[in-house]
Amino acid sequence: MQMTVAGGVMMAAVGAGLYLLAAIMLARANYDHRVPYWTSPRVRSGSSVAVRTIGAVAIGFAAIASPLGFWGLAALVVAILCGVAVIAHHNRSLAITRAR
Repeated sequence: MQMTVAGGVMMAAVGAGLYLLAAIMLARANYDHRVPYWTSPRVRSGSSVAVRTIGAVAIGFAAIASPLGFWGLAALVVAILCGVAVIAHHNRSLAITRAR
């Protein structure tokens, strides 16, 4: 079963949105703690893990089932970089708040 390009783009956008939402949920769950990049955070949010997994599966399905080709992989990279940007913003905001 092959998906159209428009369907693939919509599926990738939904997956990227869910992946970004999971990063925001993780930052909110750790409002008083720094979120590390390479290890588990101090406060683990089960719902953010579930949302992140669903988002990654949606992007993967869009990359495999639609004729997006390379762009499906690019959507996954963009979603991951957006999550990293949310964590960086959270950590910077926390550092500024603690410095006051």
